[in-house]
Amino acid sequence: MVMGRSTVLALSMLALLAPSLPGCNGLAAFPAASCGELGGGDLSVLEIEGQAEISRRGKAFAAAARELDALALRLEVSLIASCRELGLALDMDAGSVTAAPDGGEGAKDVCEAVADRARGILSANKDAKLSVEILAPKCYADLDAFGRCLGECGSALSRAEIEVSCKGAAILGTCEAECQGACTLPPGAACKGRCNGKCDGSCNGTAAEGKSASKCEGSCEGRCSGTCEVMGQPKCEGRCAGGCSAELKAPKCSGKLKPSKVEPGCLIGCTGRGAASVACDPPGVLVTAGGKLDESVTKLASALETALPKIAEIQLGRARSAQAAAADVVAAGAELQDLVRKLEPGPKALKAGICVADAVGLAGSAWASLGVSVNAGASVSAAVGGR
Repeated sequence: MVMGRSTVLALSMLALLAPSLPGCNGLAAFPAASCGELGGGDLSVLEIEGQAEISRRGKAFAAAARELDALALRLEVSLIASCRELGLALDMDAGSVTAAPDGGEGAKDVCEAVADRARGILSANKDAKLSVEILAPKCYADLDAFGRCLGECGSALSRAEIEVSCKGAAILGTCEAECQGACTLPPGAACKGRCNGKCDGSCNGTAAEGKSASKCEGSCEGRCSGTCEVMGQPKCEGRCAGGCSAELKAPKCSGKLKPSKVEPGCLIGCTGRGAASVACDPPGVLVTAGGKLDESVTKLASALETALPKIAEIQLGRARSAQAAAADVVAAGAELQDLVRKLEPGPKALKAGICVADAVGLAGSAWASLGVSVNAGASVSAAVGGR
C-alpha cells in the first residue's frame, strides 16, 4: 500500500525538493529515493543527534502520514462492502459489485455501479415516489488518544487542558454516576426524547413541511433508527454530555481539538493520527416510498434503509473528517521540509529529507483516496435523490 499508489506522487515531490535536500544536488545523489520505513518500519531513522525538536516533529509527521494512509484503505474497504451489500440486495451480479481497494477507485467502481442500478429502477417506475432524507452523522474525537499522542511528541497536556481545547463543542463520555445533562442513546434503543432518525412509536410533534413524514420533529417514544437524545435521565446508558457527578470515562469531543499550548508540528502529527480514532454516530436515514410501487421499488426502499446509513456514515462522517486531517498534514509538511533543508549535510539529514518528502507524498495520496471515496458514497445518495 505504501509504495503503491503513493510512489508516483512521492517521487515527483522528491524531484522538486531534491536540489534543496541536505547535501543533495539531485536524485542521482542518493541510491534509493524512498523511505521504506514508512511501510511499518522503525521511524527512528528520523532521529538526528542534537536536533531533538526536528526528530520529534519528523517522527510525529511520518506516523500521521502512515496512519492516514492505512485509514484511507480501511475506509475504502468498508465503503466497498457497504455498496456491495446494497447492490446484492438489488439483485445485482456479485461480479459487478466486487473490486479491490485502489486509492478510492475500487469504491468508485462498485458504488457507481450500484447508483446506476438504483437510477434504473426509479427510471423504470415513473409513477413511484421515493423520498430519501439523510441526517448528517455527528463525529467525535477521542480525547485520551489525542492526549497520549501529545505526550509522545513532547507536548503533554493535562486532561483539563485537553477538554478546554474542545472549542465550541461538547464533551461526551460514559458517566457511571449521575448524568446532569443530555444522554445520547445508540440507534435502536428505547427512546423517550429527540430522535435523530425514524421514530418507530408515538411522536409528540409532526414532520416539518417538506420533510419525510417518518421524521419526528418533536419527542419520540418508541424505537429510534438513529441516535436518541434524552434530557433529565440521571442513569445514562449511552454518552453523557453537559456534566457528570463523577469523571467521564472514554471522553470524546464533538468538535475539533485546538489546544493553544502545543508545538505546531506535534499538533499536526496528532491531528493526523487522531483521525483514525474518530468515531461517528450512524446517520439517520429516512426513506419513504409512495405512489405506484412495484416489487423493485419496494425492495430498493428496504435496502436503502439498511445499507445507506453505512454508506453515509463513511461518506459524510469518517472519510470527510479524515480528508480534512490529511489536508492539514500535507499543508504542514512544507514547514517541516524547510527545517530539514537547513540541517548540516550528512547521511542522517539526507535520510530525514527523503522520509519527510515521502511522508508528504503519502499524506497527499491518502487525501486524494479519501476524496474519491467521499464522492463514491455521494453518487449513491444522489442517485436516489438523497438530501
